[in-house]
Amino acid sequence: VWLWNEKANWYVDGPRVEPHAPAKQLSKSYGVMQAYREAVSEARTWPGLDISMPATYELANAKTLGFIDREELEDLLHRTEKVMDIPNKGWQFKPDRWKVGVKENWFLPETSTANWDPFEIASFWERPLDGKYSDLDGIGWYRREIEFHGIPEGKRLYLYFGAVDELLHLWIDGKYVAPYSRTPNEGWDKPFAIEVTEFISNGTHLLAIRAQDAFAMGGIWKPVKLIAE
Repeated sequence: VWLWNEKANWYVDGPRVEPHAPAKQLSKSYGVMQAYREAVSEARTWPGLDISMPATYELANAKTLGFIDREELEDLLHRTEKVMDIPNKGWQFKPDRWKVGVKENWFLPETSTANWDPFEIASFWERPLDGKYSDLDGIGWYRREIEFHGIPEGKRLYLYFGAVDELLHLWIDGKYVAPYSRTPNEGWDKPFAIEVTEFISNGTHLLAIRAQDAFAMGGIWKPVKLIAE
């Protein structure tokens, strides 16, 4: 909670100081902005904010393959070629404010999406023009059936994510694939890849993605593509 007026000047000199003259008050305003920036940074690691990932035993068919990043990812990109872009449009989205999505099997193909919203990736989930999710911090789910084509035989396949803010779990056709679990301050703007060789072939597959955002903007905000080596 931020409290700011001439009598209560908590973030500059403390709660019991006399008001500054207007000119002096303006010069003091940097203290407020600095305090605000520090508070934003600290909020990401505040103990009361639950940014934990579900335990493996909570995830159906769990087989954690992990994700590829940093030096290993750079090497991988030199060895791979793009197979196809994952469409930005045509997704469905639903917030999971009460963390029931895993328990209610939102990742399964047979789960109804009648009350989900049409959505796009490659943009923060706060960005749609209607502003419906402008205040969403926490968990949001994406689902889409995708027609995969041109997949070469005998190649290893990876989904390459340009960036997700901040955490992610991936299911394909109802089967759990892998998490993306850097710390929030590190991972929100970094690319990574998840191997999907045993889950994707030519044909239609359902991708279900549980993204989790601790603070500020969130979601799958950069493009996704399928690559092969």
